[in-house]
Amino acid sequence: MQDYTITIYLNQYWKDERLSFSDDDEDNMTLTGDFTDKIWVPDTFFANDKLSYLHMVTEKNHMIRLYGDGSVVYGMRSALSFTYDNILLTAIGYDTRGLLV
Repeated sequence: MQDYTITIYLNQYWKDERLSFSDDDEDNMTLTGDFTDKIWVPDTFFANDKLSYLHMVTEKNHMIRLYGDGSVVYGMRSALSFTYDNILLTAIGYDTRGLLV
């Protein structure tokens, strides 16, 4: 078995009418990652990861875009480490020579 690490940009969408601020659903605000401490956000996890972390260079690497009707777009950058088995890769048409990490 070998480990590999990937960096992903994960965007999640939902609607929370408690956050609505306008009758025009085209109105929107882009907020900093600190705003995630003030509202409900999904507790997303990856069941098979060995190690994961959110990037926090100068501030939390999250983005919230809030629309007038309460629609929320929540984006974050995360790095995940997984273990994979060569047998699984062969079963889906890849081998270790063709896998770029």
